Amino acid sequence: MASEARQLANVILTSEEKQLVKERSPTYYHRVSGCGGCVRAMTLHAYGEPPSDDTDPTWGNKFRFDQGHDAETRVVKAMQDAGIHVLLQQLTVEIETPMGSKVPGHIDGVVCVPHHLPLGGYWFVMDVKSINAYGFIKTFDEDKVKKDNQKQVSIYACSTVVDTNQEAIAGHRLKDIKFDGYEFGGGLIAYLAMDRPTRRVKGEKVDYPKFNLIQFDIPDSVDEYLDLFDEVDIHIKQSTLPPIPDVSDEMVWGGWNRNIKGYKANRCLPRWCQWYSVCHQHKNPQTAKVKEII
Repeated sequence: MASEARQLANVILTSEEKQLVKERSPTYYHRVSGCGGCVRAMTLHAYGEPPSDDTDPTWGNKFRFDQGHDAETRVVKAMQDAGIHVLLQQLTVEIETPMGSKVPGHIDGVVCVPHHLPLGGYWFVMDVKSINAYGFIKTFDEDKVKKDNQKQVSIYACSTVVDTNQEAIAGHRLKDIKFDGYEFGGGLIAYLAMDRPTRRVKGEKVDYPKFNLIQFDIPDSVDEYLDLFDEVDIHIKQSTLPPIPDVSDEMVWGGWNRNIKGYKANRCLPRWCQWYSVCHQHKNPQTAKVKEII
C-alpha cells in the first residue's frame, strides 16, 4: 500500500506538470518580470523555438509556482491586518525601452505606511517574493534585496500606468503619483521564506524570522535594466543569436563555487532553462530559423 501511495503521488505531480506546460505561452513577449532573464534563452523563445527540455514532475514546479501566488495573497492580507494600506494591486503598467519597444507588467501593490509605524508617512512600490531558506538568510543578513528583484521593482516604479480601470492616474509615471499625506519612499520587497530559515552559529541553531521587508531607493533612470529587451529585438531583426553567457554572468546566476574552485552558471541546467539542450547544442533545434543560425 505504501508504494502505491507514492505512485499515486507521482500521478498527481505528473498531472500538475502537464497543466503547467499547458499554461505556458508558446509566444514570446517582453514583460517586466523577465528583466533578469537570460538573453540567449529569451531570443530562442522569441524565434518560436519550442522548449528542448521537459521538466521532471518530481520537481513540483506547478506547486512551487502556485506557492508564489499564495504567498502574495497571504502577505497582502497580513499587511492589511496590521493596519498597512495596500493599494492598486495588480495595476497594469508599461515602459518603453531606449529603442522604443513596449514592456508591460503588473505590480503587486502600492504600500502606504501609517505615520505611527516604522517607515510611516511613506509609500512604496511593493513586490512579494517567496524564497528558499538560503536566499532568505542571505538577504536578511546583508539587508539587501536580490539584484533581479531590485531591477524589476525599479522598472515598475518608472513605468507609466496604462490600467483601464484606473483612469484618474492613467498616463502618469507610477513613482510620480501623489498619495495624500505620504511621500514616495522607493521600492519595498516583501520576502516570505518557504522553508524554516535557520543556520548554525558556533554549533548552535539560530532561527530567523520567516518574513522580512527590505526597502531600497529607485534610480532616476532604468534604461540599463531595459537594454536586455532591446538586445533580443536586435538579434531577431539581424537573424542572429547571442552567445552563451559567461559562467560568471549574473543572467545565468553565475557564482563562485568552492568545490570546483571556479565560477558556475547555476541557471544553465534543464531544471531552470527550458532551452538548455538546444542552447548547448545537445539537441537539434526545431525551427528553421534557429537551425540556420545556431
